[in-house]
Amino acid sequence: MVRGEPGLPPGFVWRDAEYRVVERLDEGKTHSPDRGEMYVRRHTWRLRMDDGSTWEVYFLRQPPKRGARTRTAARWFLKTRS
Repeated sequence: MVRGEPGLPPGFVWRDAEYRVVERLDEGKTHSPDRGEMYVRRHTWRLRMDDGSTWEVYFLRQPPKRGARTRTAARWFLKTRS
């Protein structure tokens, strides 16, 4: 793991079912400016799961500004599933 990058979990729970990551298909980062500097805001992965589906997930470097949701789990999101 590169310093400052989130570790990709070996799997996820979605709708009360467990899915394991079997292959990383692609990964990337989204940058945006802040006070004249460029910062990584989002890490994205396209993954093949153990059921054969393809997921695109992302991790937010900073948690959403909703209440006290600062847990790491609150930073992972499923964008697409096919």
